[in-house]
Amino acid sequence: MIVYLIKSTLCLSAFLLVYYFLFERENMPVFKRFYLLGSLIFSYLIPFVAFEFQAKNTVVAVSQNLQTIILPAIEINAEKNYSNTILLSIYGIVTFIFFSRFIWNLLNIQKVKRNAEITNFQSAKLALVDAPILPHTFGSTIFVNKQSYLNRSIEAEIFTHELTHVREKHTLDIIFVELLKTAFWFNPLLILYKRAIQLNHEFLADQKVVSSSENAALYQKLLLRQGNPHTTFYLTSNLNSFLKTKKRFIMMTKTTSTRTQLLKKTIVAPIFLGLFILGSSITFAQETPLKEERTEAPIYQAVDKKPDFPGGIQAFYNFVGLNYKMPDVKDLKGKVYISFVIEPDGTLTNIKIARDIGYGTGEEAIRVLKLSPKWVPGEQDGKKVRVLYSLPINIHGN
Repeated sequence: MIVYLIKSTLCLSAFLLVYYFLFERENMPVFKRFYLLGSLIFSYLIPFVAFEFQAKNTVVAVSQNLQTIILPAIEINAEKNYSNTILLSIYGIVTFIFFSRFIWNLLNIQKVKRNAEITNFQSAKLALVDAPILPHTFGSTIFVNKQSYLNRSIEAEIFTHELTHVREKHTLDIIFVELLKTAFWFNPLLILYKRAIQLNHEFLADQKVVSSSENAALYQKLLLRQGNPHTTFYLTSNLNSFLKTKKRFIMMTKTTSTRTQLLKKTIVAPIFLGLFILGSSITFAQETPLKEERTEAPIYQAVDKKPDFPGGIQAFYNFVGLNYKMPDVKDLKGKVYISFVIEPDGTLTNIKIARDIGYGTGEEAIRVLKLSPKWVPGEQDGKKVRVLYSLPINIHGN
């Protein structure tokens, strides 16, 4: 889990830095919307991707005498980790609080909508609210002050702006980010992503208004008159933000050439590819990692002198038990079989999973055996030989 969080955070940071340096000041809001959303999805999914490349070697004839010497099973029992339990409990409590806050806001919006007078308006619905609010949008509903609407004091440009939020389904973007914040509340980068996405929503809506009215100066004056001390819900799209106004004014009059857009979009491809390689798990495995002289040597089923672990076989069991990390899966039980060859120099090769119970149990056994110090090799007729062993591991979860 720690590795996953580190990888996803590094990807999020890299994408956000690229956004701030390359795209934030450019007038290309449609591309920026998909870039920001794509960055979030990519960053949280790519650490789950794993590739294994198998390198095949040319192998000379190997002895078919491959009966395995089976070791007694190792018992690995999961110990109760109270520190992990405490951390998981804290995470669960805080996550529940944030999720409850999210649900409360949804219910609060629905409550306001139920108490409002609803009327159809083009492709949206208008919720006429008695409270002195600025126009804002949630889903397919535009919330406006009832008196202002009846007095026809809400300009057409404002409705064009809010209808853009409705038609382009900007609410879905906000809900997506809020759900991520609920699960990953400890990551402050998501706050920055939400701000960037919301601001870009305003760019998209402003672009629609300016292109339809062709009078940016008049629309800017209209926005300056929209100052209102009453805040709206944090899940909605709205005009109430003095801090955003300057950036929005600049973006309305800024033009990004087609050549610049194409160049910057092209740069994104190698960035995604680089982070894909760094963020995913890529391993290179050899089908036969033995040297040629080793592949010619027979593997014995019975030897005059069996291989031995430094300190004895019980020390080997202790070594595996101390280094084996149980997966965080409740009530996991079963048996894992790992085969390996003890070479004449005492190293372990050809470590393979014969059977496992999933959840990375077999891969963890391979990891542990790769850490093993050299064994005292087996001997046959006074010569050091290769011996194939099979190790059963009994897994007992909590």
